[in-house]
Amino acid sequence: MTAAIRATALILLLAAPVVLSTATRAQLNPTPCSSTAQCPDGLSCQPGFFGLKFCLFEYCNTDSTCTRPGALCTQGICRVPAGAGGGGGGSVGLGKSPVGGRCGPRKLGGGVIKSVGCQRGLHCTNGFCEQLR
Repeated sequence: MTAAIRATALILLLAAPVVLSTATRAQLNPTPCSSTAQCPDGLSCQPGFFGLKFCLFEYCNTDSTCTRPGALCTQGICRVPAGAGGGGGGSVGLGKSPVGGRCGPRKLGGGVIKSVGCQRGLHCTNGFCEQLR
C-alpha cells in the first residue's frame, strides 16, 4: 500500500509543471518591474525581496480593490476584460503600451508570441516605450 501511495505522489509531483497555469508559473517565477504597465493581465508591480518590485498576482475581494484602470475582480484576481483598456481603439488584445510600458515581442501562455506596440508619439527602445525627442 505504501508503494502505491509513493508512486501516486511521485506522478503528481512530476505532472505539476504541466498542469500549472501560465499565471501560476508567473507567480512562482516573477519578473522585475517598475510599474504595473509592465506586467501582464492579472498581475501588478508590487514590492518584493530587498525592496525590488516584481509582477505578482493582484488579489481582490471586490472590483474597487483593483488598482489597474478598468480591471474587475474575477475569481479573486484583478483582470482587465477583453477589449477594455489599452490604446487599441476597443480592439481585443494587448493594446498599445503607455510611456514606460513594455513593448516588442512578448511571450504569452501556450508559447504564443505577440508584438506589442507603443501608443501614438512613443517608440520602442530596449523593450520599453519612450517619448520621441
